[in-house]
Amino acid sequence: METFSNAGIYTIIDLSLPGNGSMDRDAPSWTTNLLDLYIETINVFSKYNNVLAYNVGNEVVIAANGTAAATFVKAATRDVKAYL
Repeated sequence: METFSNAGIYTIIDLSLPGNGSMDRDAPSWTTNLLDLYIETINVFSKYNNVLAYNVGNEVVIAANGTAAATFVKAATRDVKAYL
């Protein structure tokens, strides 16, 4: 991150973690456990001055029949925004 910062490069941090920290698009939910994982990631990266944004729900809604998951992405966005 410091190397990127020194080069003037800003980053977008994806809060979803493969395997244990992302929403299941087939059975979406938003839990306090998932929020805690997102907050943990935010806390790690908050010390860097070149974080442009945090990404919530990357690739959760990828098909027309998956729009039910959008409600959970919206809840995640609301809670992350409140934390920030």
